[in-house]
Amino acid sequence: MALNVPELEQRLSNLQSQVENLWHRTERNVPLEERLSGMADEYAGHLKRWANTVERHTRAITQLEAYIGEFKAAGSQIQEDSSQRLEELEAVIDREWAAL
Repeated sequence: MALNVPELEQRLSNLQSQVENLWHRTERNVPLEERLSGMADEYAGHLKRWANTVERHTRAITQLEAYIGEFKAAGSQIQEDSSQRLEELEAVIDREWAAL
């Protein structure tokens, strides 16, 4: 059974109308308060997940800041140690030069 384009378009239009009618009937059977309550619950779930994500990101940032502080402290300590060792090396070189 071959359908031409206008017949196919008419059938699709009828089908779409039927689906829309079913949708509207289903929506009318559910009280507005119940639909709004369901939507509010759904949005509350989304907000809760969002808050959890923000909390995880906050903890991650705090941890990264702590690591940065540790790296800065380690870098400062290395710089101080290097400076002290260079001074000690200079002193040894000066003593050896004076001994020569």
